Amino acid sequence: MQDIIPITGTVVDVAPDVNGDDVMYPHVVIRRKADGTLQEFINVYAVYEVAGLIDLNASGHFVFWQRADECRLAFFYSDTGARAVDYGVVREYLEALT
Repeated sequence: MQDIIPITGTVVDVAPDVNGDDVMYPHVVIRRKADGTLQEFINVYAVYEVAGLIDLNASGHFVFWQRADECRLAFFYSDTGARAVDYGVVREYLEALT
């Protein structure tokens, strides 16, 4: 089973690239709020609703679904109050549990 990775922090490096129905990020690096360590995610995909909130210095709560060959940004709740969910990814994850 692939991992769900919740993280609270700030985006310190990101480079989006539009890819069909999703935005693809070759990498996203987040500085964890708790201890300042960096967490890098590779080949991150996000639907436009979620991707529209992600940019350099975006901060808040992120939930990634790390799969074997890619990572999906399933949820983001910004410190500004804006939030977005990829309900398709959430459904897909829940179906994989059964």
